[in-house]
Amino acid sequence: MGHTKDVLSVTMSPDNRQIISSSRDRTIKLWNTLAECKHTFDTSQHSDWISSVRFTPSGKESVIVSAGWDRKINLWSQSEFTVKHSFEGHTDPINSVTISPDGSFIASGGKDNQVIIWNIKE
Repeated sequence: MGHTKDVLSVTMSPDNRQIISSSRDRTIKLWNTLAECKHTFDTSQHSDWISSVRFTPSGKESVIVSAGWDRKINLWSQSEFTVKHSFEGHTDPINSVTISPDGSFIASGGKDNQVIIWNIKE
């Protein structure tokens, strides 16, 4: 089943085999390339809209990053679909998140007019 409210972010995995999406319905969904929903994440770790999702670049440990209007960034284990770590620091909702090509850093931008760089390898 699809989202029940506006989809705010969609991204393709580095191997072009999976898609993740996030929505105002506070869910993250994992899709195959046939547009079949394969998993809905337990998003109780986000208390508001999830505005941005990204896959980390290919590597040993695949991680999905989510950010939202609750001012929180979560790192999700792609194999277990659980939160491995959370980052907080924005004072207003987060609009966008991206990951460095080597998978070491996240950059987030929010309604607080800030861009914050997070080191995710420490």
